[in-house]
Amino acid sequence: MNAQSRTVIVMYVSNRNTLNSCVMFIRSIRRFGESMQDTPVLVVHDPSSKIDLSPLILPNVDTCPMNIRPEHRNFFYSRKVHACATAEIFLTGQTETLLYFDTEMLSLSSFKQ
Repeated sequence: MNAQSRTVIVMYVSNRNTLNSCVMFIRSIRRFGESMQDTPVLVVHDPSSKIDLSPLILPNVDTCPMNIRPEHRNFFYSRKVHACATAEIFLTGQTETLLYFDTEMLSLSSFKQ
């Protein structure tokens, strides 16, 4: 991340569908997120999926590769857990709060009280 922020949104993409959903969610946050619209976003990805990440070249969005051992790939939610752990390591000392969201969402207003 380029600048320190108290909060960073974290998402994980694994294929073209989750990538497209992620981009739509980021754009909805930027448009409708009110107090959260400028929140930095970190998108974690598995390099072995070999997806084109160029749609994520957006303001205040960064990407980070995730390493996950093959024997852990098939455990339920293991990729989400590894994505969060990767984000924590990547952002050590740069933020106070990580908000993990699945990509299949849209923001219609601020999600911060």
